[in-house]
Amino acid sequence: MKSYICVTCAVQQSPTAGPPSRCAICEDERQYVRQGGQAWTTLEELAAKGHRIEIRELEPELTGIGVEPSLGIGQRALLVRTPKGNFLWDCVGFIDSAAVDAIGARGGIAGVAMSHPHFYGAMVEWSRAFGGCPIYIPRADAEWVQYDFKQPRTLSSVEVYWFDDTGHGECRVPKSWRLLYKDGEQWKPVTNASEYGLKLNEFNRVT
Repeated sequence: MKSYICVTCAVQQSPTAGPPSRCAICEDERQYVRQGGQAWTTLEELAAKGHRIEIRELEPELTGIGVEPSLGIGQRALLVRTPKGNFLWDCVGFIDSAAVDAIGARGGIAGVAMSHPHFYGAMVEWSRAFGGCPIYIPRADAEWVQYDFKQPRTLSSVEVYWFDDTGHGECRVPKSWRLLYKDGEQWKPVTNASEYGLKLNEFNRVT
């Protein structure tokens, strides 16, 4: 199973046995499908072709992160450094050990968020590289949140943090939620789970 990366938009897909048949990002009304159809690559192939992460200090406490040679539509990410932790705004479709070391020396990453589906990139890889830091999905794209493990894992619990930004934005606590797992090509609900909590401004634990 490999996590293929779309050549057009540089967004990494869920692990599959072979190249996916479609890219949901490219089929979104805000994007396009390349002439000739979808094409795919992987982190390993990109590294073999000489791609690397380029880091630039843009101004105090603000670091630019890009990919050279250019990948996808030439996306860049911004590392915003704060006393309470660093935040990665937008993401790119590649990551390498040199970048992990360089950003680690700057305090690492405490969270990731994207302004647009084009900037989802290899967000799961970036999260994993920094201790599984949270990924915050924009409300417009948050029909579901999916986390892919590299191999089957047995989980004893899951925690979700709910917040409401009434007066500032459009994020609200949902009326309900549930956990599902992928069995082959089908998504199935987790059985015998505990209560799916909806408490505000705290982690809701499901066992």
